[in-house]
Amino acid sequence: MQVEWSGGGFDEDFLTVAKLDASSDGNDYLTYAYVRDGNPVGLRMPLAPGQYQLRYVVGQDSSVAISQPITVSDLSVTLEAPDRVAAGSMVAVSHTGPAYDGDYVTFVTPDAGVLDYLGYAYTSDGATVQVQAPDMPGSYELRYVSTISGERIFARRAVVVE
Repeated sequence: MQVEWSGGGFDEDFLTVAKLDASSDGNDYLTYAYVRDGNPVGLRMPLAPGQYQLRYVVGQDSSVAISQPITVSDLSVTLEAPDRVAAGSMVAVSHTGPAYDGDYVTFVTPDAGVLDYLGYAYTSDGATVQVQAPDMPGSYELRYVSTISGERIFARRAVVVE
């Protein structure tokens, strides 16, 4: 999100997004961007929707110069792929979503952890990516996973590997 700011504008000053119950210490935050990078400056929002604080932090002493509430809305993310695929094949998977640095689409077993993966492709490679299906037949999930400021499965789709 592009954020316009006003303040000292010193090289070490930065904007942050913090939880509502964050300490008054300017170093208690989820995401940040240095104001020296522009005005407006790009600031990533947390992956989870909800209420947060947008803060201007003075880099010299990490004090919070100003804070205001901000609401982060949920993102709309989709995955499109065949319901059944051949074991070991390359599968065209179309997706919509933020395509943050490091976001990926992957095959996993349905009980896999958030960061588990088998074949994967980065979403930044295009709106349709090629993902290798597992070699073993069975029931799997395709997932859209983001790890930019935390970790979250944004979308999932059941796929049978034959």
